Amino acid sequence: MMLRLLPLLAVLALPAESALAVDVSPSKRTTPQKFIDSGGKRFRIFGGDPSRINKANDFDLKSFKTELNFKENPVSMTPSVEAPDAQPVLTATFSVINDTDKTATLEFPDAQRFDLRVLDPAGNVVYVWSADKVFVEAVGKSIINAKDKISFRQNIPLETFTPAPSPGLYTMEAVLANYPQVTARGQFSVVP
Repeated sequence: MMLRLLPLLAVLALPAESALAVDVSPSKRTTPQKFIDSGGKRFRIFGGDPSRINKANDFDLKSFKTELNFKENPVSMTPSVEAPDAQPVLTATFSVINDTDKTATLEFPDAQRFDLRVLDPAGNVVYVWSADKVFVEAVGKSIINAKDKISFRQNIPLETFTPAPSPGLYTMEAVLANYPQVTARGQFSVVP
C-alpha cells in the first residue's frame, strides 16, 4: 500500500512553480495565426470571401416545391356531438420543399415566415392570417437541407372570416414571407 502512495506523494511534494499548468484565459488569443490568416487568395474559415459564400448560398427558388393541405375537408359549420360548444376550425399545413441538391438558407426581415389568405366562392378576400398579428423586428434565417422541407401548420377558426362563411368552395393562398414567388393554393369546402 505504501509503495502505491509514493508516486502521489512525490508529485505533491513538488514546488508550485514546477507544476504543469495550461493557461486557458479567455482574454488571451489562443487560436494559431495560421488558422486566421492562411495568406494568398485561399478561403479562410474565419474571414471567408463574401462572394464565394453568396455563390455557395445561391439557389433557384423555382426548384422549390410547395404543398397546401387541409386536415379536414369539407369543414362542417354544424358543431359536433362530442364538442357542441366548439367552433368550426380549419387546419392548414403549408410546406416548402427544397427539391435541389444544395442546402438553402432563407432570410427573413422579421419573425414572420409565411402568410395565408382565404377567398370566398366569389373571389373576395375573407381572411388574412397576418392581419391581426405583430411580428418581432428581428432578422432571422431558416435552413432547408437538400431534399428536405419546412412546414407551417395553422388552425383557423371559421368565425374569424369576414363576413361569416356560408356553404361553398373556398380558396386558400399561402406564401413564404419575403419570397412572394414561393406560393401554394388549395381549395376546401364549407358545408352546413
